[in-house]
Order: sequence, then structure tokens, then C-alpha cells
Amino acid sequence: MMFKPVGWLFIVTNVLIVRGLEFSADKFSINVGYGTYLKNALIQLHIKNKSNMVPDPLYAWLKFDHPTMIERVDAADKCML
Repeated sequence: MMFKPVGWLFIVTNVLIVRGLEFSADKFSINVGYGTYLKNALIQLHIKNKSNMVPDPLYAWLKFDHPTMIERVDAADKCML
């Protein structure tokens, strides 16, 4: 029982690290000139996979180890300005 809270903290920390790295990779691709291609690829990938484009933010934050498509496209738009 005492390992459950520690395990949950490990999972949340892991999610935060992976999400940060994912945004860093997106920012790198934008800096080398592939921002438009990145956004188009993200949208096409989500359409082809028929995934939920707008999941509940709390559920996504707790369960998804990668940012949602909306978060990544919004971050890309902010970097491209």
C-alpha cells in the first residue's frame, strides 16, 4: 500500500518529463523550418487514427504520456509567431 503513492508520483513525473521533451522536439522542428509540415502531419495523424481531438484536459494530463494534438498545434502556433 505504501508504494502506490510513490508509484503515482513516479508516473506523474515521467509524464511531465516526456511532455516537456515532446514540446522541445516540436520547437526544434519549427526552428529548422518544418513548422507547417509538423502541424499538417499532426492533424493528418489524428484524423487517420480517429483519435479524440478534444479529450478532457484532466484525463489527458493524468493518462496521456504525450501532449494532445490541440496542445501541440497551439504550442507550434505560438513558436511560429
